Amino acid sequence: MLHRGCPNGVIAVCQLTLPFVLLTTCNVIAVAGDPPEIQVVSGIEFVTEGNRPYAELNHLAAEFLAVSRKMAADLELSIPSQTVRIFLFRDRRKFAKFVTEHIPSVRTVDVAVRHGIFLLRQGHPYIFLLESKDIVRTVRHEAAHVVLNLNSPDVPIWVDEGLAQCYESPSGDYDSPQARKILKWDWLRRDEPEIAELVGMTNMQQLTPRDYAGCWELAYHLLTNEQNGKPLLRSYMAALREKREPPRITQEWIRVASTPR
Repeated sequence: MLHRGCPNGVIAVCQLTLPFVLLTTCNVIAVAGDPPEIQVVSGIEFVTEGNRPYAELNHLAAEFLAVSRKMAADLELSIPSQTVRIFLFRDRRKFAKFVTEHIPSVRTVDVAVRHGIFLLRQGHPYIFLLESKDIVRTVRHEAAHVVLNLNSPDVPIWVDEGLAQCYESPSGDYDSPQARKILKWDWLRRDEPEIAELVGMTNMQQLTPRDYAGCWELAYHLLTNEQNGKPLLRSYMAALREKREPPRITQEWIRVASTPR
């Protein structure tokens, strides 16, 4: 999940039951306290509740870097050079309190069902993670947001959320069992989500679960077709990166992209 922006001149201080104080400004989300628990692993800054085993953080860092390299190869994107700061929470209440107080655009209802949120603020990337059994998929999902938005800050929602779901899979097959399940068992709708509707959406609040799954399906069709789909997606991303008008996404565009290899 992605949230951008910070009101000019706003500085918020949030005291949690963590062993440190977190300060938010328009330029950075900084850490201060007695002492802050910041562990740097493979160039990624982890902010944690107490010291974490190196192996645990190294595993998450490795997954983040694997997504960065995979996306760079697939989509001809740059691997981010900016330092990424990842906040790890064990408790959902602390996670929700911190996120909603520091990112006004996030609603409490959004946090209640999320395990990860990505924030791009003044060019600085941050990830907020709630520990769960799916933390590897979550960190991979948020890593995809980092790569996409540092390459193209105006990336459309369907690209951002669709590709993030594709890169969740540790196997690298772009599959999303959850999205497939949503599309298959929608008892009231048997047609595919309308492409025109998906590409016209501008924020997360517009996406129903079915729309969200539809974003994955659209990106999946493109990524899994080496001959037609992936080159079209690369061209689309290049246009965004170079601030050119990207190709108009139509049913015909997707039909060509999805033509069997």
